[in-house]
Amino acid sequence: MIALQSSAPPADASGTIIVDQMYVQYPVPLDAKPLSLVLIHGCCLSGATWGTSPHGRMGWAQYFVRGGYPTYVVDQAGRGRSGARIDAINAFRLSLKPRSDLPKVFAASHEQAWVLFRFGPRFAGMKFPIGAVQLARTVLVSHSKFGIYPFQTAKLSTKGIAAIVAIEPDARGDLRPYLHIPVLIVWGDFIQASPIWAPRLKACQSFAAAANKEGGKVDLIQLPLVGIHGNTHMMMQDTNNIEVANWILRWIGTHADK
Repeated sequence: MIALQSSAPPADASGTIIVDQMYVQYPVPLDAKPLSLVLIHGCCLSGATWGTSPHGRMGWAQYFVRGGYPTYVVDQAGRGRSGARIDAINAFRLSLKPRSDLPKVFAASHEQAWVLFRFGPRFAGMKFPIGAVQLARTVLVSHSKFGIYPFQTAKLSTKGIAAIVAIEPDARGDLRPYLHIPVLIVWGDFIQASPIWAPRLKACQSFAAAANKEGGKVDLIQLPLVGIHGNTHMMMQDTNNIEVANWILRWIGTHADK
């Protein structure tokens, strides 16, 4: 048995951190119209407001792009994908500033949303979908430290999980839940040159060997060994990201999409 584990690499306290930045997602269609759209979310929300609807229908962001408009979806500073500024919180934790200097953090509860956004049976006839979406068959794709999430999910229940794809994960797990699920673990270049990633690759190799010995279906791929070179830890953003994606999709088509 291999225990679940996860750890973060050490951080350099003297490094540079950008604060109050804003994440902006901006697909631009071919033959774009000269007019662009900027979608700004409301209170207690994020850019996800404009994405896919709760029941899987096309969101406004995608719809506007299909209509020919360059569309900019923002996560306001400190929301969603825009990291929060934590220097004041860290200063308090280090006893450099008093509690009175802590910033105010506001979050609306689920219960408030039912009233503020007019959801639920109290407001008869409203069109917002409330029921949860159930995925009958899905491939869980994870990355880095949170590579552990699909494995933790499978430990709770393997129902609906067609396969797991883990990109340079920092997590392995108890073998039993995964023996009947196809698993792909993908690693890029220069792993052995890194004191952080080399032991994690070795741990994943041990996990794959142990799982396959018990009848599992785990493939561990080092991209340079299959002819794909130059990939960083952020291979989904490398200049050959489509080549890597196509390799993964071929694996999914062979092992999960049946």
